[in-house]
Amino acid sequence: MIAILIATCSLAGLAIGLIFPVWAIVVTTAAIAVFATAVTVMQDFGLTGGVALTTACLAACQLSYLAGRFVSRRYSFPDLSAGDEIDGDPGEPRQRSVAEQDHDDR
Repeated sequence: MIAILIATCSLAGLAIGLIFPVWAIVVTTAAIAVFATAVTVMQDFGLTGGVALTTACLAACQLSYLAGRFVSRRYSFPDLSAGDEIDGDPGEPRQRSVAEQDHDDR
């Protein structure tokens, strides 16, 4: 059970690091803390064991997130952030403002 829980947290951190921006790790960390605590209580790990396992899960998630961000930056993965929007021609160095878009339409 311990290995499965830590591996799941590591995979979640890696996936978040490869795809999502930094704010997503905050939400994921909170969810992992609640999930790991619930699992340790249901499995009767006790207070010390539960705290140790929850801390290990959070550390594994954070380290995997950092590894994912390093890999995505180092090997120039395309930025697939959830907040990206396509609103201009390919190769345009910045997003178009509303004023420029109104000017182009006239």
